[in-house]
Amino acid sequence: MRLTATGANARTAAVAALLVAGVTIVQAILQSVADALSILVYAASPVAVGYPPGSDAVGSFAATTASLGLAVAPVALGVFLAFWLLVPLTAELHVGRVALRSLVASAVAAAVALAIGAVVAAVDAAATAGPLFGNAFPRPDSSTLFQSLSMTVQSALYTFVAVTPVVILVGVVVWLWVARVSPAPSGA
Repeated sequence: MRLTATGANARTAAVAALLVAGVTIVQAILQSVADALSILVYAASPVAVGYPPGSDAVGSFAATTASLGLAVAPVALGVFLAFWLLVPLTAELHVGRVALRSLVASAVAAAVALAIGAVVAAVDAAATAGPLFGNAFPRPDSSTLFQSLSMTVQSALYTFVAVTPVVILVGVVVWLWVARVSPAPSGA
């Protein structure tokens, strides 16, 4: 595959990335609201005796909002890079090619999420290894690091499955927009 970095590709890639990020944020907020409502319903039920109502609902919403940076940004970055450099959306494509290119963009987004997640897991393992200049230079626990990395791989696979329909839909919508705004070829 050759890199095809142009200004027009960057614009369509940015639009696609922003749309994917927007849909992902809306999905996360709706899921967080549903989680908070289920927590509130459980807290009000007779089963939850002594359970303070609403205590975990706010925590659930806050945790979802805090995790958006590590969930949405890598996906949007991957979609942008894929549609800009690797598989640009142009007006000449057919819908099958657009879907295939969107699938590639989704895979790139999952790969970017995997790379960022692996860095975060490694930094987290090093940060929890102990004091930097304690009795010896701290060594991260290899089982904790392995567990974090395996969870990161699992999360990247889940990300691929979760964002693929959104990326394909956004790819088709952006392709329709590009086909509509691009000038018709002049042929006499």
